[in-house]
Amino acid sequence: MGRKVALILVACLVLLVTTPPRPVEAAPRERDAEQIAYLGDSRVAAQFNDPIQHVASARFFGNVAAQLLDRRLKTALNLAVSGQRSDEYLSDRNVEQAIASPALWVLVFGVVNDIAQRGAQDYFAGNLAGLLHGVRGQIDKLRTAGLRPILVLEPGAAAFSADPARLASVAAYNNAVRAYADEHPEVIVFDLPAATTLAGAPLLFRSGYAHDGVHLDNLGGIAAGQAFAALMAPLLPAASNVAVENLVPNGEFAQPSGGEASGSTRGTVPRTYVARCDPGLDADVSAGEPGTLRMTVRAMAAGTCSLGADLLGEKVGQAYRESVGAEVAPGAVGLTGPYLQLQVRRAGVSLDAFDNFWGTGGPGPDAARSLSLETPSLVVPDGAREWFTTRFGLHFSGPGGASATFSRHRVTTP
Repeated sequence: MGRKVALILVACLVLLVTTPPRPVEAAPRERDAEQIAYLGDSRVAAQFNDPIQHVASARFFGNVAAQLLDRRLKTALNLAVSGQRSDEYLSDRNVEQAIASPALWVLVFGVVNDIAQRGAQDYFAGNLAGLLHGVRGQIDKLRTAGLRPILVLEPGAAAFSADPARLASVAAYNNAVRAYADEHPEVIVFDLPAATTLAGAPLLFRSGYAHDGVHLDNLGGIAAGQAFAALMAPLLPAASNVAVENLVPNGEFAQPSGGEASGSTRGTVPRTYVARCDPGLDADVSAGEPGTLRMTVRAMAAGTCSLGADLLGEKVGQAYRESVGAEVAPGAVGLTGPYLQLQVRRAGVSLDAFDNFWGTGGPGPDAARSLSLETPSLVVPDGAREWFTTRFGLHFSGPGGASATFSRHRVTTP
């Protein structure tokens, strides 16, 4: 009897030792269908003109798409770094950060640095020099975590066009991306080459679209952004209209006169605003339909014409964001685009947030555009207050002219 009891006890101990505990399964994470994470090289790092990510560029297709989609596409994070290969920007750490973000979408682009630095290889499936399981292995991790990948087809570099091996490597990568998306319907393919390169001329961008055969200028970025917006529009939830407190006095232009037309500006300026132009530019400003303001600019040189307003009531440590609607009339010449600037200065230090910052990307198209501009968040720092100001207007890369109508100018907390 004692022997049987002992055997039973031993069996129980064996079961306790050899049977692993059943893992507790975590509930599926709810992800935000308006938020996107960006992973890539310099062409994705171009979203911002600064490392702290307050200055959103006019030449990045994701920014352009957000403007066209009524801000239904929001950036959760951008981990792109200029010059990085796929094994660097798709590091385990970056993939983990994307998974930890609230984003539903994750955009991955591309392998031009891999091919330039390491030659023609299979960068999608994997190679010993880079990611062992390739781009595909990291995309699998993102998919498993519940993100929906957006894979950008590689336009390559103009310098590759004379190298058959590198040309073939670009084509092989793009074919692999398409095949992977066919296997996994939740994966989205963004055909950037179709929007920006010459038909029948692989790796060659359309005139004015890229200054160096790799990086898009404003004209190319806008064309790419229009294509990206068309791709994402049916996949995003409808825009929400949540009422928020607006720090901009008269931001709806309900009082269309009483402001100041400074220097080379003329016309009727809404109360609390000051209109001004850089040297070599002049502008007419007037109220349009109720709640709108029209600005017509003639430019003899590069520069901006803007309307600015001083703000009161900001709080230290609070984040603020500026927004405005902008309708650009057809026939613009030399116009980079409408832009926004929010600036705080305390204790002798200025911080700026921009949307559609022009940089050195040249003019945009001459076609009509309807944009919803919004700056990244700007946190008010501590220190002696000097000012908190907001500004919107038109920037020109050179001589020309344009007309635009602005509406719903706001500074709000995110």
